[in-house]
Amino acid sequence: MTTDDREVFVRKAETARRFGVTTRTLERWELAGAFPRRVQIGPLAVGYRASELQEFAESRQYADRHKSEAA
Repeated sequence: MTTDDREVFVRKAETARRFGVTTRTLERWELAGAFPRRVQIGPLAVGYRASELQEFAESRQYADRHKSEAA
């Protein structure tokens, strides 16, 4: 959440760019339950909650660090 308690949303294409994947990969991750669910943010627009994307990124970084430490 932001300091004024309004949720920030990130559009699908921008989310894909941030994670270095295609929008189709985001859809596959989401269907597999491995990625936050997108939400309707307008009549023709979907996006992801920025707070959930941050949590996902942090958990992924932890997993990547843990995997490299085990090797």
